[in-house]
Amino acid sequence: MIFFLIRSFRKNNQSHKAGFISREWFPDFAYMKDKYGQAYGWGVAKYSTPEAQFGYDFVTSAYRREPEESKKRIISHLKTVLPEADTDQLLKLIK
Repeated sequence: MIFFLIRSFRKNNQSHKAGFISREWFPDFAYMKDKYGQAYGWGVAKYSTPEAQFGYDFVTSAYRREPEESKKRIISHLKTVLPEADTDQLLKLIK
């Protein structure tokens, strides 16, 4: 299973979204703690695989799909996340 991670950022006072594809899943972030037990600083991602998070049966259930069906489902989901992007831009993102 492949995850698309979308991140918003600002550059030159304009809002942008960027995405990248990851085979890993970030179930949680770990933070350093001060002497009072309060979290501080930047979180460090704890990595895990989709199989560990969702179970082997859930992940392998997608194997029955044809690649074209998976592509349509990915594009459909990305259109909800990135409504301003056209289909050609989304196809470039997933290639």
